[in-house]
Amino acid sequence: MPVVTVDWWSGFGPEERRDLSRRLTASVVAVTGCRPDSVTVIIRDVERDHWARGGVLADERSPRAAEPGPPSREERDEQQDAPIRPAGSEAEEGPSRPATPRQ
Repeated sequence: MPVVTVDWWSGFGPEERRDLSRRLTASVVAVTGCRPDSVTVIIRDVERDHWARGGVLADERSPRAAEPGPPSREERDEQQDAPIRPAGSEAEEGPSRPATPRQ
């Protein structure tokens, strides 16, 4: 029974949680061969004042050093349509987006 836990900043809505849950489940099924109903996904929203890196709370970081919040719908759509490059091609073309199965 695989269990996947995601801690992310608050601000994502039900649609994003649903999409993340489906994609993570599909990925675990593809890798392990287990049934989808045996995969558990736990998604925990964390407020920025409860998230620190290097001893500095996220809500106290300067804007340029702050972590990005949830992407806009347009940014997600662009990421979804971005080509998937084979592993090892990052050095030449920048970081690749992990492969995610479409349903």
